[in-house]
Amino acid sequence: MLAACHLLLALQPAVQEPEVVESTTDDGIHIRYEVKPDAQGATIRHGSYTATAASGAKLADGAFKEGLRSGKWRYRFPNRELRMVGPFRDGRRSGKWQFRHPTGVMRAEGKFTRDQPSGPFQFLTADEEPDAHYSGKYKHENGEWPSGEPRFEGLTLDGEPHGPWTLAWPDGTRMLEAELDRGERVGTWRFYHVGGVFDPDFVSANHGASFDMEGFFRPLTLPDETVPTPPTELDPTQLPASLADVAPTPNAPGMTELRRGKIEVSIEAFLTHERKRDRKLELQRLIHFGPATLQVLVDELRKLSWRDEKGIARAKQLVDGILTPLLGGRSYGWQWATTDEAWVTNRVCFLRTYSYYYLTRDQRAVWSIDLALPMLPDEGAMLLLQPQIELQALTGATFAPEATAASAPRSVRARGGAGTEQALADGLAWLARHQGPNGSWDTDGFMQHESCGCDGAGQPFRDLGVTGLALLAFMGDGSTLESGPYASHLAAGVRWILGYQDPKTGRLRFSAPVVRNGKSVLTYSSSFIYEHSIATLALCRVMQHSQSPVLRSATQKAIHFIGRARNPYGAWRYDVPPLGKNDTSVTCWAAAALLAAERVGLTVDRAAYEGVSNWLDEVTDPANGRVGYDSMGSVSARVPKINDHYPPEKGEALTAMGLWTRFELGQDPKTVRMMSKHADLMSKTLPEWDPDGFGCDMYYWYHGTYAMMRMGGRHWKTWNAALKRAVLDSQRKDGDLKGSWDPIGPWGCAGGRVYSTAMMVMCLEVY
Repeated sequence: MLAACHLLLALQPAVQEPEVVESTTDDGIHIRYEVKPDAQGATIRHGSYTATAASGAKLADGAFKEGLRSGKWRYRFPNRELRMVGPFRDGRRSGKWQFRHPTGVMRAEGKFTRDQPSGPFQFLTADEEPDAHYSGKYKHENGEWPSGEPRFEGLTLDGEPHGPWTLAWPDGTRMLEAELDRGERVGTWRFYHVGGVFDPDFVSANHGASFDMEGFFRPLTLPDETVPTPPTELDPTQLPASLADVAPTPNAPGMTELRRGKIEVSIEAFLTHERKRDRKLELQRLIHFGPATLQVLVDELRKLSWRDEKGIARAKQLVDGILTPLLGGRSYGWQWATTDEAWVTNRVCFLRTYSYYYLTRDQRAVWSIDLALPMLPDEGAMLLLQPQIELQALTGATFAPEATAASAPRSVRARGGAGTEQALADGLAWLARHQGPNGSWDTDGFMQHESCGCDGAGQPFRDLGVTGLALLAFMGDGSTLESGPYASHLAAGVRWILGYQDPKTGRLRFSAPVVRNGKSVLTYSSSFIYEHSIATLALCRVMQHSQSPVLRSATQKAIHFIGRARNPYGAWRYDVPPLGKNDTSVTCWAAAALLAAERVGLTVDRAAYEGVSNWLDEVTDPANGRVGYDSMGSVSARVPKINDHYPPEKGEALTAMGLWTRFELGQDPKTVRMMSKHADLMSKTLPEWDPDGFGCDMYYWYHGTYAMMRMGGRHWKTWNAALKRAVLDSQRKDGDLKGSWDPIGPWGCAGGRVYSTAMMVMCLEVY
């Protein structure tokens, strides 16, 4: 029996000891791991793995199973402190992982599923203070990828896209590899056209330093692993042999067979009309259809033969005649020849046109602002080469963590009570009806845009300011260039404002011809810095939801002009260049524009904030908290024989502006006691609809409403009750005037019914 056992043992194959591989990298890291042959005889990792620095510090240790990392792994800093630790399953992080600072202090902890975070991560600083909150990998709301829609995968931090993001074409091939830092572009972006064609000049760019997350959410690599080098330039061999092979073009918004038919007929009419006027009308019609026209052009260009004279001639007609004007006069640089060089160039141009359409077809701002305005100096084709990729617009994602029932805030609007929502809706509808065909609100001619019985004209040349106020009113209710019932009104207003910008100075100043001594001369508003600041504030608010490059450039120039209008170390008045005089009213509007600009990432001279704060301190009476106009003790301005019948003591407009601006500057009533004095003084002069007693001051009510709301408590409660009575009782409810407010008050004579309605609408939007 014993002999039989020995015989069986002798017949069994000897257990093969694992083979150990050792090597040293160029930077001195010593690698030791075990390998074995797989079923096909190839050598794969199986067993232990260690990586040790030249100093002897162990940098990584774990184990492989059948070529894949498995079980618990530890990674350390060169100072031997634990950097991160957690388990792998089938080569991917899975389960609970911990991350630490080089000091050994915990930095983050959370779970991974198949190498992706699958729950919340709370990040801590080296001082163990809360740093950021990662809210999980974003998934499509339906859990599936809709047919024809792009696929995407990424991370969020504090409710913003953060870290590595990948987007794919509907067929699953990669489109974009991107890095973000809380929604901002950082690191390397790489764009691939359909078919996997990398384009270094289209979207792709290096945006500076990468996000600082120490590779937490990146796929882990080991010191001895080689990462494929990505392409750095476009490879012509990757271009599709035939443009007809490019993926189908997704439908533009609102595209129907009827609309497609109209566009196709209009294209042929444009190409065949002999009269220049007829061609111009057809082109205007095609430009009006925007992305739908571009879709039809892409489909048409795809089918053409680019190797013969006939196909090239047809392509030239479509590109030069329609496509280039449609894109605002911009072009990718097509070549009209049958040479091999032209064939390569035109395939690249087509792919860029296809991708540009794909990325922008749902972005209203691109078509209503970027492509509708003239090219910026030296812009060239950059707008076409660097289309704005708004992840939320492209993916339809909502990145902010969902609020629980316990944590969800109460609706602020609901606190307005009965009647406020209807009054707000009626006010916005009135403003929308009285926008001019050029996109502006005409202060003294708004009633001429339709056959209506409205009155209440203001002074000429105030159009820029009241247009800015109207846009602020629409945005206060939630409309943006991309969405909302008044998106088109916003776009038209923005185009009109930017049409009056001096491209060199950035100055926004509305002008109109006036006949003097038999000659027509351009006349400007005498207080244009008011209008400039209000209009610039509106542009900054538009930018909160649309970072279009044209709008951004124009708004930045407008902000720089406000900076040049400020007195050195001081505040603002009407004159540019400044003459050394300041006043509180202009100063607070200018400060509001600068603060709004900073919030959307524009460059601002922050020294101006100190000047504003110092000015408010200088003109504030410490005894009662009253803010003066141009000096301590001065009152709100009045124009002799125009509005001097409105007693300044019946309102505290400047005090309200001062309190509101202090809040905007970050001051707190708990530490700045003067703010409570401001509010106490305003509580003695509450809103009241008193046209006969000349006590109405909508300018005061608007600024006071937002200031007192932020004060809260008894100040807001008292103010709010009075405000609702004054605003709701005074809104017109009859005929064509329905929804508006009569231009009563010291400045109703200047801004007219448009001004009064916009100001009261914004008061209602505080809810």
